[in-house]
Amino acid sequence: MLAKISEFLTIKLIDSGAISKEDYEIYTYGWAMILSTLAIVISILFLSIIAHNVIATILYLACFLMVRAYAGGSHADSYFGCYISSLTFYCVPLIFASLTDIDLSLIFIRIFAVMGVLLIFARAPQDHPNRKLSNDEVIMFRRKSRIIACAFGICIFISTVVLPQYLSLSWWSAIGLLEAGITLLKSHKDD
Repeated sequence: MLAKISEFLTIKLIDSGAISKEDYEIYTYGWAMILSTLAIVISILFLSIIAHNVIATILYLACFLMVRAYAGGSHADSYFGCYISSLTFYCVPLIFASLTDIDLSLIFIRIFAVMGVLLIFARAPQDHPNRKLSNDEVIMFRRKSRIIACAFGICIFISTVVLPQYLSLSWWSAIGLLEAGITLLKSHKDD
């Protein structure tokens, strides 16, 4: 269904003269990526409303997506696989957080933040089979992903000390950072 909608939107752009027929595949792929990402984000936000976790979820998504934009990482074999794995990545920590006490969460927040930063430092960036990175891009994306990961890591540590009443926000930021790092594990093939 996603492919059909993407094709429909691309054909509409071609028919209107906004793009050329030669760009059909690029735009079809772009639309599919946009629609897939929107479906995931909307579904996660819907779940966050049910769980009364909207602000923390926005931080989780910001941390995960900002790091992932520069670090890269593994991809599912299909849009549906990506959708299911993304929802699983969100729901597992949601359940875990509801089962732990606050002191244990503080320990996990710090461990997860450090693990996420270390994984990103060790493994980022990674290119996609459909888009290989040039040497200059590797250098730039490595630097940006490390800066973003460090900034989030520092904010997470500071917030656990200065704002202990908002550990839930720190928890979800640390989870976003860790999960961005975890996605780098599977796709690193040439070690």
